[in-house]
Amino acid sequence: MLDVKRVLKAAPTKMRSREPLRQLWTPWGEKIRDEWLSSHAGNKAFPGDESFHSTFRMTQGDGDGSRRGRTPVLNEHPRPTMVRDNFTMLNGLWDYAIVPISSGGDAAARRKSLHRLTRDEAVRAVKEAAIPETYDGEILVPFSPESALSGVHQTIYPDDLLWYRTTVHPVSLGGDARIRQIGDANRLILHFEAVDYICACFINGQYAGAHIGGYLPFDVDISAFVDSDDAFEIALCVYDPNDSGTQPRGKQKIEREGIWYTAQSGIWQSVWLEIVPEAYLRTLTLKGASDGKLFVRAEIGGDKPNARLRVTVSDPHDDTVVADETIPAGTRKVRAEIETRAERLWSPDDPYLYDVTATLLVGQAVKTSVKQVSRVSEPAAQASLKPVVRQSVEPAVQVPEEQATRPSGETSETSGG
Repeated sequence: MLDVKRVLKAAPTKMRSREPLRQLWTPWGEKIRDEWLSSHAGNKAFPGDESFHSTFRMTQGDGDGSRRGRTPVLNEHPRPTMVRDNFTMLNGLWDYAIVPISSGGDAAARRKSLHRLTRDEAVRAVKEAAIPETYDGEILVPFSPESALSGVHQTIYPDDLLWYRTTVHPVSLGGDARIRQIGDANRLILHFEAVDYICACFINGQYAGAHIGGYLPFDVDISAFVDSDDAFEIALCVYDPNDSGTQPRGKQKIEREGIWYTAQSGIWQSVWLEIVPEAYLRTLTLKGASDGKLFVRAEIGGDKPNARLRVTVSDPHDDTVVADETIPAGTRKVRAEIETRAERLWSPDDPYLYDVTATLLVGQAVKTSVKQVSRVSEPAAQASLKPVVRQSVEPAVQVPEEQATRPSGETSETSGG
């Protein structure tokens, strides 16, 4: 019988290098570090003075100086299949603070004796934690604090709560004053594309919502907590058990070595605001078939029993409309298929896409409109007869300075294996 204890004792001792791991930098990482972790440190929030607007216009290339984000880092719309006009990226420099869950004693002793929080205990901890009065410094969102590009480069342990804070001014929301009037006619939605792992959101000190899960996007309707004429504060409290928990985490580990990656915590994908009407499209999924049919799946936000969904399909080459149908959308979910006159099939050799505009109508009024692209594909049985060699564009590696967060599409384009 195998004596497991004796085998483990006989195993060779790991030899760890006494030299610290050297940071490797990519060209886009160096650009972000040099331009935004040093000289532009004052652009954390949206101040109301004219000097800011001049700087903002120059750095963003936007004529009115009131839209499209705080830094060039991931300032594109994070959901290209759900593009609406009134959105504002919040990526950039935020305040951060790392606060121990329990106080007293040195950090090593506290971590050794700490009772690991259950999921319910962690949710209660982030919801009931006191918002810090002072913060440790600034962090470049959306890079996790363990990454070099965040400007923090510090490990978050299971006995820590990670806090974020930023301030948003009405001018940053874009659009005219009518659009910015938040209330019954318009809703202000705060989107987080990914936060690792359990978090609670506070607006002007008031609890607004919580989320569990480190990989999926979520949103919070913050309309009830803001005045469209006044600046408002966003605070986020995050708890991440890292490798002490049972949550999905891939190969992340606090003590990185061998095949194990550096653990990461907190915000690691884009944060953004969006102004939507009281009835709007929450999700839109399209699937085209080779017989010209387009399958439409949509989820409606807001309670409007007389709503209708208009779907228009056009050829981007000459703007020819190949389908224009209106579907009843009185329920929360829409399931339908429409006939199109699309003739050009998608294939790897000819990846042709059609433009699709989905518009939600309530009475005679247009409430919201999103743009998407769709392909008309061959049937699976037919396509399977044609072998296709696929090359991955996202190799299973971590770019050192940003870890899992891609600073731009350029990273994916240049890292294809």
